[in-house]
This record gives sequence, structure tokens and C-alpha cells, in this order.
Amino acid sequence: MSVEISNPFLLPLGTQRYHQALNYIQSLKPDFIIDFGCSECNFLFYLSRDPGDLQFSIGVDNDERTLLKGYRSISVPSLYYPHMRSYPVYLIKEDITKLSDDFISKYKNCPFITIIEVIEHLTLEDLELATEQIFSKLAPMTVYLTTPNIEYNEIITKSFEKDRRYGQFRHADHKFEWNRTEFRNWCNKICEKFNYSGKIEGVGRCVGDEDKNLGFASHSVLF
Repeated sequence: MSVEISNPFLLPLGTQRYHQALNYIQSLKPDFIIDFGCSECNFLFYLSRDPGDLQFSIGVDNDERTLLKGYRSISVPSLYYPHMRSYPVYLIKEDITKLSDDFISKYKNCPFITIIEVIEHLTLEDLELATEQIFSKLAPMTVYLTTPNIEYNEIITKSFEKDRRYGQFRHADHKFEWNRTEFRNWCNKICEKFNYSGKIEGVGRCVGDEDKNLGFASHSVLF
């Protein structure tokens, strides 16, 4: 008898990224976090179930309609988790490539920011602008970032038993995806240019991926 696996990840890949971010937040205990590219606030909703010592969270995105959808999703978590401690979540419209002076003055040297599966939606030119805004002007104490590992697309394609819809990339809107060497080189440049240290890890392996030669589904780093 054969068993069909509907999702080749033991836990959904997005959930695994959120869990890794949450582990860092719980370990470092920042007063608040800023989630850049929060989109429809999936991570902020995930975080709201167990905010721990967080006093509040901030979601930042450049799309007003997406922020409105996010507002609706984080407005009702108490219906599903009535036992949880409520805490404020603020949503702010900002462009990660050109943060406003007001935003920078309010949140400069903030304790913790997350950038989860965001940078691959930027052109490389805009990524340069964004890194300058984040690491130089905002200068947070800690940054957790993830982005797809292009080497792992081969495993994902085989595991889902589907053709790649978007050529070599996982999504039609992705402007780039890096292999492990490219990601490490980029992280090293960030550390050297902005005086950070980086802990490179990864997130997600498909069920049945025994050799582990291609790394993880997503790169992750803690600056």
C-alpha cells in the first residue's frame, strides 16, 4: 500500500520559518519586533498566539490594500485563541528601499526585525537600497532574514511531482534566487560593510530528502 503525501514538508515551510524566527525572539527577548514585508500579516498572526515578553509588534509593507487585509486577519485572533495575552500590533505603510525620516527617527536601533521571504521580490538594485536603509540608517540590534535556496528547487519539484511553473524560480514575482555560496557571500558583505556578525542556517527539508546535499529549502541568517 502506498501513502500519498500532500505536502512533502513534515510541517509547512512557512510555519517552519516562523518557528525559527519565534525561537530567536523567545531567546533574545526583545521588547518589540518589526516585520518588514509583512504582507497579510501571517507571521504577526502566528506571533500573536504566543507573544511572550513582547510589548508590541509592528508590521511594515508598501501595499495599502495588503495591509488592510492584514489588519483584518490580526483583528480576530482572540476568537481562535481566547486564552492568549492580547498585545498591540501596529501596521505602517513604508517603502523598504526608502524609509521615511520619521520612521527612522522613531525606530533607529530597534531591538529585532524580521525580513521573511521578502528580498527575492526586489530587484538587485532595490536590494542594495534596502540594505542601506535597514543596516545603515535603521541599524537594528538584530535582523532575522530568510530567502529561497535555488539549489533546493530540484528537490521541491520532484517532491511535489509537478513541473516548475516559473522557470528556475519558485514564484513568478521572484527577481532572483541564490545558491548557498551566493547567499553566504551576500551575508559576508553585509557584515563587513555594516559591522554586523552573521549566523547562517537554513529552514526546511522535504520528507525523504536523505542525502541533504542541497542544503535547506530556505536560507536563513541572524545578523
